[in-house]
Amino acid sequence: MIEGSPEEAAKLLAIYSGVPKVAGVYSDGEFTNVIDYDGDTINILKLIGKKKAEKSRNLILMYLWANKKNGVDAVDKTELVSLCKHHECYDESNFKNILKNASGLAIKGTSRKYSVRLTAPGIKNAEQLLTGLNKDID
Repeated sequence: MIEGSPEEAAKLLAIYSGVPKVAGVYSDGEFTNVIDYDGDTINILKLIGKKKAEKSRNLILMYLWANKKNGVDAVDKTELVSLCKHHECYDESNFKNILKNASGLAIKGTSRKYSVRLTAPGIKNAEQLLTGLNKDID
């Protein structure tokens, strides 16, 4: 058992597991053409989709996958809203429906305050999306 704070335990785990730590965020070098880890921030570099709903869904799948790889199972709605606004694909009137209708996402909480996580099919969907985008180098 590792004693100390969760941060100390995470540092030790990273050292002993061989997973490189990039300024607060773990990265194993996967999908580097699509995901960039900058400090405590996960940046999605590529996004596909013809409509806002498709772009939002794809963005959230990739972002949740990157968070899950870093030990964060669920992400709060407000963080996902900010992410979609940053990528100019936020649709306020349809956001929760986009999440509900997306295959591979699980929503937990109330209608106003909820978090979203990937299910097993969501992990597979995200990895397929990331693999395709990672190969498609501009």
